[in-house]
This record gives sequence, C-alpha cells and structure tokens, in this order.
Amino acid sequence: MKKKSQTQGYHFIDFDDALKRIEELFEPLEVTQIPLEESLGMVLAEDVICHEGHPPFDRSAMDGFAVRASDVKEPGTKLKLTTTLKAGDSDKVKIEQGTCMAVMTGAPIPQGADSVIIQEDTEEREGEIIFKKPAKKGANIRFAGEDIKAGEIACKQGTLLTPSVIGTCALTGKITVKVFRKPSVSIAITGDEIVESGVKEVPYGFIRNSNGPLLVALLREIGITPKYLGIIPDDPEKIESAFEEGLSCDLMLITGGVSAGKFDYVPEVMEKMGLEYVWKKIKIKPGKPITFASGKNGKKGRVFGLPGNPVSAFTSFHLFVKPAIRKMAGWKNFWREFEGKLAKSIPCDPERITITPCRCSMRDGIFELEPVKFNGSADIKGVSAGDCLAILPIKDGEIKKGEFVRFVPVERFD
Repeated sequence: MKKKSQTQGYHFIDFDDALKRIEELFEPLEVTQIPLEESLGMVLAEDVICHEGHPPFDRSAMDGFAVRASDVKEPGTKLKLTTTLKAGDSDKVKIEQGTCMAVMTGAPIPQGADSVIIQEDTEEREGEIIFKKPAKKGANIRFAGEDIKAGEIACKQGTLLTPSVIGTCALTGKITVKVFRKPSVSIAITGDEIVESGVKEVPYGFIRNSNGPLLVALLREIGITPKYLGIIPDDPEKIESAFEEGLSCDLMLITGGVSAGKFDYVPEVMEKMGLEYVWKKIKIKPGKPITFASGKNGKKGRVFGLPGNPVSAFTSFHLFVKPAIRKMAGWKNFWREFEGKLAKSIPCDPERITITPCRCSMRDGIFELEPVKFNGSADIKGVSAGDCLAILPIKDGEIKKGEFVRFVPVERFD
C-alpha cells in the first residue's frame, strides 16, 4: 500500500511563498488625521511639504564673531566690536566695513556679514577683537534653506514616524498629520491545560499561560494595544464564541488547537465561521502548524492560528504576523531581512526551513550570529537570550561555521 503523505489534504506551503501571500493579501488600512504629538510609530499617508525652508534665515552655527571675510584676510587683524546678537533677536542689523558683531549659536547673521570666526580663534582687547586666523567665506554659517529648501518634501508618504521624523514635521509647521490607521488585533489562547500565570499553585498536568503575556507584549512593542480574550477551553462552542468577538478586530491571533490532534478544534471552527484557509502549514521548524485564514468572498475576517508552544508562537509572530501588521499599518519595507555569518555550525532539515534563535554582533562590518541554547519549542526562556532569528535553508547536513545565512531582527536588535 502506498504510504499516505503527511501533507495530503493540507495547504502546506514554502516559507517564502507565505511571505508573498502576506504581501498580496494585506493592504494599508484607511487614512486618518491625528495630532502630530500622537503619531509616534505610525506611517505617514501624505507628503509633508516645508513651505518656508529651514533654517528660515542665515544663522550662526557657533559662538563667535560675524565679519566680512574681506576685512579679515590675515592673522592679527583687529576689528571694532559693535554689538552682540543672540538666538531669538529679531531686529535686522547691518555690519559696517571694519567692524564685527558677537554672535551666539543660533543668532541671525547680520546683513553684510559672510563669515563667523569662532570665539576660540579670537582675543578681545579694549573694545576690539583680534583675529588669530583669517576668515573663510561661509564658515560657521547655516544658510537659509540649507537643511530643507522652501517647497521641498521634508518627509515622504510612507515614512515611519519616529521621534526625529516628528521633529522634522514640526519644523514645517505641522500640528496634525495624515497617517494610515494601525490595525486592531485580538488575542485568544486555547487549551484545557492552561491556567493563568498568576495562580499560586499549578495543578499537576497544567501549565501557566505564557503565550498571552508574550503576544500582548509583542504587540505593544510595535505600538498596538490588543484586545485580549483570555484563555479559551478546548470546546468548539466556546472557541466559536471567542471567534465571534475576536473577528470584530482587523486581525485575530489564536494560539493552540491548530494542529491535527483530536482536541484541536480551531480549524473546524474557522471553516464554520466562513473563513477560508490561505494555508494550513508552512515548511518551517519550529512553527510548522501556523495557519492563516481569511473571510470568503470579501467577508471580513483575518486569523493567524499560531502554534501553542511559546517558541513557535514567538517565531511565527516575528516571521509572519508582524509583517502582516506592518503592511496594514502602511509600512513600505514591511519585511526586514539581513545576512549574517554563523559563529557555529548548525544542523539543517532536509524538508523544512529551520529557524534558529541567535545573538547578533558586528565584527569588521559583518553581522555575526551566535546560536543561543534552548531546549525545544517550549523553552521561551532560552530564546529570550537571542535578538534575532536565523533562517536556515532546506538542506541535508548542516550550515558550517563562517557561512552566511538570512536573519530577521527581534527584541533589542530591532
């Protein structure tokens, strides 16, 4: 009798095919306008134009003395000091030939001056300034529009609003910005064997809930406060009820119950709820039983079914859930991948891509990946020592020390 394939009857897809499906199926959400100070971590849905240029006027880059360069051609030149200008002075003044003005950092450059000689290269004596070095035209002056020209795009549509980008938007006079809405995300944890992490004593045969706090933290790390539905027993009716609530969000994450075991009811409930599988398994380890389903015929509903083991849930989130969320939030570069050199040899799998937690460092301009020790897909503590995930190809044997592999950053490295 011919042996039945373990993939028969399943949508069992390749790692990169899953990423392509995410790119195809997820689009940025609608545009909304919000106060600039509330936009951190969101993505611009408009070009931000600088209408006045920055700096808006010629200003001193250093504490020193504004001069006409033609007046200070050689060391030892003396000029009469007429006044002092500081940042915030709004009177327009003109420098006369044979004179100089003291200027503080940020002060406007007086009309007629074309150089600033720093204070350290001068000496003051009886109302005159003695210059130890000749002036260079344009030295220590930040010219109007030098950073951003008037009419120029200061921040492009699709830019992630980091603190420095928000500061740049503020320079243009923006107080509100158009952004792509962040997706709403719900989380449900399934399993009769799971108890909340805060219980004093864990009954024999049960485990504490680590996936709930883990996923909540992963979402908050990327700026999303999820709707947490709690622990759902392995009961089809209760799982269905959780789906009804969870599908009110743009994306639902559910852990456990996604394999092919006797009490894994999530696939059955997904089909009953009118969700159509995009895939049921991915050729990776750990994390093979990660599923993704969406509503049929345009019906609302997008669900990632994550494996119940914490390491598998962790890796699945970073490799598939986070890119999907970023795509919905308007990120152009929603998938971040790098290449690094292995510090140790690592075994591969002949049928699946292997995901290995590593610690990343930089040596001679090259990322070096040190695999971290962990005891299988339930050992989230071991994985916490890493800051990236190495993506090892399908291969007999191993990837040798010194060979290069793909990797994605997580945790602190991100």
